[in-house]
Amino acid sequence: MSIPFGSGAHHDGSEAYLSDPNPELGDTVTAFVRVPNDADVRRVVARTVNDAEPFRLEATLDRTSATEQWWRVDLRAHNPVTSYRFHLADGAGRTTWLTGEGLQAWDVPDTADFRLTTEHDPPAWVRETVWYQVFPDRFARRSDGGLEAPLPAWAHESGWNDAIETGEPGSMTQMYGGSLNGVTEHLDHLESLGVNGLYSCPFFPAHSNHRYDASAFDRVDPLLGGDDALRRLVTEAARRGIRVMGDLTTNHSGNHHEWFTSAMNDPEAPTRSYYSWREDGSYEAWLDVPSLPKFDHRSSALRAALYDGPDSITGRYLGDEFGLAAMRIDVANMTGRLRDVDLNRLCSTTLRATMRAVRPDAWLVAEHFHDASSDLDGGGWHGTMNYTGFTRPVWTWLLRDDVEISAFGEPGSLPIRSGRDAVRSARAFQSRIPYSVALTNMNLLGSHDTARWAYATGSPELHAVGVALLMTWPGSPSVFYGDEIGCGTDASYDVTARQTFPWSDRSGWNHDLLETYRELIALRTRSSALAVGGQRWISVGDDHLVFVRESRDERLLVHVSRTGHPPVRVGLGALGVGGAHVIAGADASVDGGSIRLEASGPTWRIVELTDPL
Repeated sequence: MSIPFGSGAHHDGSEAYLSDPNPELGDTVTAFVRVPNDADVRRVVARTVNDAEPFRLEATLDRTSATEQWWRVDLRAHNPVTSYRFHLADGAGRTTWLTGEGLQAWDVPDTADFRLTTEHDPPAWVRETVWYQVFPDRFARRSDGGLEAPLPAWAHESGWNDAIETGEPGSMTQMYGGSLNGVTEHLDHLESLGVNGLYSCPFFPAHSNHRYDASAFDRVDPLLGGDDALRRLVTEAARRGIRVMGDLTTNHSGNHHEWFTSAMNDPEAPTRSYYSWREDGSYEAWLDVPSLPKFDHRSSALRAALYDGPDSITGRYLGDEFGLAAMRIDVANMTGRLRDVDLNRLCSTTLRATMRAVRPDAWLVAEHFHDASSDLDGGGWHGTMNYTGFTRPVWTWLLRDDVEISAFGEPGSLPIRSGRDAVRSARAFQSRIPYSVALTNMNLLGSHDTARWAYATGSPELHAVGVALLMTWPGSPSVFYGDEIGCGTDASYDVTARQTFPWSDRSGWNHDLLETYRELIALRTRSSALAVGGQRWISVGDDHLVFVRESRDERLLVHVSRTGHPPVRVGLGALGVGGAHVIAGADASVDGGSIRLEASGPTWRIVELTDPL
């Protein structure tokens, strides 16, 4: 069967193609397959897997239009995760499979099958949320410019405009004096940007500026303003419709943590079981970094202290005392895993249970830098930081060609790839998880662990193309503080990316870029298609991407390019609509029943599709 890339049969796990994307166990769900008439498809059969045994279900023709057919079949959510795919046959007897990676005219393994999950219960609000990530020490000091508390002996103070130290130990001990009170006093900036979620890197006491080496979990670092500063931040953010997410490390603590020092000083200490010990009495550490001793989640006492139950650390910060709406789990991929021990699933499901008990609409997102699909069936983490399924494909497509960046586990400099290869990569990762999980992944162009997006692209125009993708991709987008004004044009790796926000030098802000962020964030937070819609690929070339996001009541076409390319003409009939008009970005002509998409350089545009056929 020969079906063009952009006009082939389509199905995804969104509400546009499933009667219920989040079924209960045993529910029957109606699935729809969209097929162009010129594909001459005569038969569609669903193959579902129940109890590890494949079953076939004949689909029926539901409706037709001048350009396409819609086939339907009832599927049963037989298992907590039920996989399915479609078998298509045309009039000449040729057959092909339709899976999450698209159409294949050969037999393929089940890894890319569509998936119904009955265990995924994410809060509805997260799909409508745009996050803003802050690194507390670098975002803002309090209004009087002073420190919240005297610096400890391990730290040294820098002025707000001083250069970042890149050597050791200075890069970890240099403190600029930003605090949670400083964040609160600058919430107007977040509100004007239009974001409705605030993600803060850790706020616990520690012995570094990044605070991923916590020395305590039961209190907020006095250097950041203490417990009252966090309460004030959450309260004031809520007044502006902004939810706050914390950042907890469940894989390790710092070696100055009171739990660890007690365990080191006394082999009989109650906290001795909290950590992983070798036979010779030494301790396991994250990536063998001595300052980061690794937890042992076989300890029920550790679980109770850290995340199991309303009285745990997690329960306390999500509860009424602080009121966090979500928790990002640092090093989630390694949590509970050490050689022959793998308790990662226990950790994630216990965290979820605590959330349900304390704050049922809380969100749980995992840090993960590579293929997270085995941990994302819907029953554990709600989603992951989508470095593999979004960040890396977008970087390899839009990366400037005059720098070398080592990131995301690449053994060397990141390659520059074609649009076709970038999409293949993104679809491969997305296809391996339920689509409902993809909608609650966190997408990002950069973070405290990467180079700055402004450095990676080298131009405001390419930067903006990436932002357009960020705000239109399935998932919950996150903006790293300062990216919206073009910060970090020389920030080539994570340490230099953690710069102070230039509040006093607004002349250096890229105000055009800031308006682009505002425009796209406003669209993202009001669009049902971008919140819960499917993703249908229309046209992909080396230098351009075109896809449609569609919910039951809205359809948006997205066109982005990294450079100029020959015009792409898309027929409205092939899109299943009768009308179209640009609502954001570059203009486009609509005439003769088609949309003409042109680009003379880096370009983005969003077209609303109307009058469904």
